[in-house]
Amino acid sequence: MLISILNLRAYLYFYTYKCKELVEVISEYLLLPNDALHVATMKRYGIKNIATNDPDFERVKWLKVWKP
Repeated sequence: MLISILNLRAYLYFYTYKCKELVEVISEYLLLPNDALHVATMKRYGIKNIATNDPDFERVKWLKVWKP
């Protein structure tokens, strides 16, 4: 799905996650559900870097956290 507002384009991809996947990430890294969704998505696509000031992501050992 493509949304275009003020000449900005954003591609929205809708993916389904099994509840089991999110529960595993929440349990393993002690993350809130919203953070777990980010981590599950990053894991699925092999993304290993995140820019955030949220220290919770530092518990994910395979993730490189960049602090802006």
